Amino acid sequence: MQKLFPENAIILILGDSILAQENWSKWLGRLDISNQAYGGAITQQIRWNIGKGFPEKTKLVILNGGINDLFSGVPVEHILENYGFFIQQSKRQSIRLIINSCIYTENQAEINQKIKVLNEGLLKLCNQEKISFCDINSKLCENGFLLSVYSIDGVHLQKNAYQVWAEMLLELITITP
Repeated sequence: MQKLFPENAIILILGDSILAQENWSKWLGRLDISNQAYGGAITQQIRWNIGKGFPEKTKLVILNGGINDLFSGVPVEHILENYGFFIQQSKRQSIRLIINSCIYTENQAEINQKIKVLNEGLLKLCNQEKISFCDINSKLCENGFLLSVYSIDGVHLQKNAYQVWAEMLLELITITP
């Protein structure tokens, strides 16, 4: 892992700048969270950072990624393979996993079409493997586009979007500190 893993952390957050730029301890009302997300991350890099496994005390991983992969031209199939690795690693270690949908952009129709295909694949994987899927787009997007009220630059989110997202995650988080 790139950052120091706090001793009390049982929830691990992995992903790109969309997750990295916020204080999830505040949003989720917990002090047992380690946010290891970072700007520019692609799913292969996240996979490399995990190496041989998630930190030992981890009970829940919240994962979001794929947008940087798509902007870099990584095929959806490769992104889904990486998510498959995350799922299998979490199962090997008996760690609960919440996979978030890749968030649509505000105005990039071509990328949004790829995001749609990715999210369909993620949902299928989650259903097959009985993994929690948080469909952020169901609340932040309309007609396959991120609503401008939630976006600061067409990709990244405003504070009001994090409030909505946190409420969705809180419904899925069942572990106690």
